[in-house]
Amino acid sequence: MKHFIQTLTGKITIVILLIVFPVIFMVYQNGRSTRQNWQEQQITKAEDDLALYASSMDHIFDILEETLLYLPINNNSFNQLVSFPQSDTQRHWSLLISIKEQISSIKEIYPFMENIFVYYPEQNLFLNEKVNPEMTAVIRKQAEDFSGSAASSKLWNTVSTANGYYLYWLYKRDGYCLGSWISYDALLSYICQNESTAAADTPTYLLTDFAGNVLTTQGGITVIPREDLGATVEKDGQFFITCQALHPGVYIARILGTAELGLSPHWYSSSFAAVTVLALLLVICVVLCISHWVLTPVKELTQGIEEIASGNIEHRLQNPSGTSLEFEKIETEFNHMMDQLKDMQIQIYQQELEQNETKLRYLSQQIQPHFILNSLNTLYTYSNRDVEATQKIIRLLSQYYRYVVNIESRYVNLGQELDHIENFLKLQKIRFPRKLDYEILCEDGIDIVPIPPFLLESFIGNSLKYGQDEQEKIMIRIQAVQVEPFVIRISVQDQGEGFSPEILEAIEEYHKTHVKNELLGTGIYNCIERLNLIYQDRAQIRCYNALPHGAVVEITIHLNQCEN
Repeated sequence: MKHFIQTLTGKITIVILLIVFPVIFMVYQNGRSTRQNWQEQQITKAEDDLALYASSMDHIFDILEETLLYLPINNNSFNQLVSFPQSDTQRHWSLLISIKEQISSIKEIYPFMENIFVYYPEQNLFLNEKVNPEMTAVIRKQAEDFSGSAASSKLWNTVSTANGYYLYWLYKRDGYCLGSWISYDALLSYICQNESTAAADTPTYLLTDFAGNVLTTQGGITVIPREDLGATVEKDGQFFITCQALHPGVYIARILGTAELGLSPHWYSSSFAAVTVLALLLVICVVLCISHWVLTPVKELTQGIEEIASGNIEHRLQNPSGTSLEFEKIETEFNHMMDQLKDMQIQIYQQELEQNETKLRYLSQQIQPHFILNSLNTLYTYSNRDVEATQKIIRLLSQYYRYVVNIESRYVNLGQELDHIENFLKLQKIRFPRKLDYEILCEDGIDIVPIPPFLLESFIGNSLKYGQDEQEKIMIRIQAVQVEPFVIRISVQDQGEGFSPEILEAIEEYHKTHVKNELLGTGIYNCIERLNLIYQDRAQIRCYNALPHGAVVEITIHLNQCEN
């Protein structure tokens, strides 16, 4: 007996018995009180959850209103579309695209909102994310009621349709209306998305107005008595718990049924003794099986793993005696994994270093410390003697870094990238008013073509750095044209000394072998890599020297084969 107690099997058996017997006894004695405590805990938890959901709704609608109110301030396209002539089709569509993109970006932040819209009554133009004829008619009617008056409702309103109740918000601006709507069912689903319904035929959550009318369609409940709102009430074995959300003007209610609140009172009946005996027999069987099939092979495996953990990666696990097929497979796969780990250790480490280095180089392309310092020095120079120039520098810097910081997508419009480059060159023009001229040409209709951001800035920087001439101005020419249907070409040309033969040879070598030469600059290397990653063989970059002098970079992109 003493020997059995000292073994791992004996210890596990004693521990299990010491756990099982007290637990069975305590559960038996405290079954009734546990059931009551469980019920109180569930009610308290439900009250806390409702308070959290109500607070979350208030916060969400506050933030959404602020976002919609500031939307026209951050994007002037909303106001321009009111008076812009539709005869200018390209500009008209550009404004529409800008507005739709802004609405889509907000919709991504608030995915639970069914629709965010802009309505221009004079143009009979309704820009929205989702078509809902009934709600569209409601918005048009509300917009007509606001016509002729600068005042408009900024409150959330409820409307009943054939598809259920909707919550909408409408704010009138000069010439258009801005707003959003959501069905109460969608709002409830979003707020309670992590909850599960305990009873399949009874809804757990409801939304009601201040009069107690149920605004959601789940279940068969249509009204909750007004005197029960804002309290916890028990009726027919169910608890009705409600909490007020002030901002949207609703109550969120949860119905707790007996299935959610109660523990079965019959589990400690006459069958308790038989269940206890069966449990003890099962414990003994489990202990014996664990000892024979698990504990013994685990001990042998543990000894081998400890040897490996000590640093001896040459050690391999031996076949545990009398083990099962699963443990044999573990031993085989583990040994194979250690062989692969040894071979891949250095390779993985080198790959991680290369990936981190590439990432740092790319990030350094976006925000250049020397450009910040040069701009600040220029700002300091003009601050005491030229207020207008100082203001211009500040505005250009603001536009430049707003673009740098806010770009998160894989593509930007060509027009946006060219505007960014022009801001960069304007700042350089202030620094070198007599040493720099530039020209940016973009063929009509291709300014909305998507391209990767920061594609041209490194080449502009190279032209400024190497294109200087002590006797003449630096002249930089940027041109974007459509050379074939769905094929565009962007070129950057200066009038400096051009690329050295070594640089051109390094570029050509990298195109052929993808092996980077030390002479290949960071900007050119990053640009080639990004084009290869995004377009594979559907984009080409060509660097050469023009006659009689000057460096030329041409980037050709085949749009008809590119993936959005």
